[in-house]
Amino acid sequence: KNTSVIWTHFSSENDSQLATCNICKNKLSYKTSTSNLKKHMVSKHPTVAIGIDVAFLKPTKPSPKSLDSIVLEEVDIDGELLPREEIIGQNPTASTSTSTRVQLPSTRQLTISSLVPKKIPVGSKRKIDEQLLKLFTKDFQPFSIVEDTGFKEFVNELNPSYELPSRKTISKTLIPAKYEECLHLTKEKICNIVFALLRIHGPL
Repeated sequence: KNTSVIWTHFSSENDSQLATCNICKNKLSYKTSTSNLKKHMVSKHPTVAIGIDVAFLKPTKPSPKSLDSIVLEEVDIDGELLPREEIIGQNPTASTSTSTRVQLPSTRQLTISSLVPKKIPVGSKRKIDEQLLKLFTKDFQPFSIVEDTGFKEFVNELNPSYELPSRKTISKTLIPAKYEECLHLTKEKICNIVFALLRIHGPL
């Protein structure tokens, strides 16, 4: 899986070991390592901050010696579903295998994984980031909007798996990357126009 933050600036080709730079559209080989992609960003797009890889915390499994199982449940209180848990503990001092069950009233059972937001795919996050940038490039909103509590809650309600980029990430990484991409596309269009004029009218 492409979990490195470097994939914010690259798209992987299907069934190949090639990656396309989202800024200049160059194709690079990456195989099992992203070092070649990082070198490309440093040498070709030095104004774009790559960012720092962050390890995502994974929930630890309960010890089988102390717990037989943990079942998360929900209890309907005043119209709201609140997470509750049922713990089946094993008595380690007993000569025979016995357990004590604490039953909590609930409307339905949930698994642990159903309560943990799934990590959003890199491609999906990139698309959302693109739409987020329009707040600044089209609506001229301040970067600080991503730090506003109301805006954070609004985005979390829309997609709990999406993590808003920080103000620094927007100003040092996403905006410079978008600028480089637009600059490259503009140069490419100008070159195509000049080439077409030369074919029609010949050299000046």
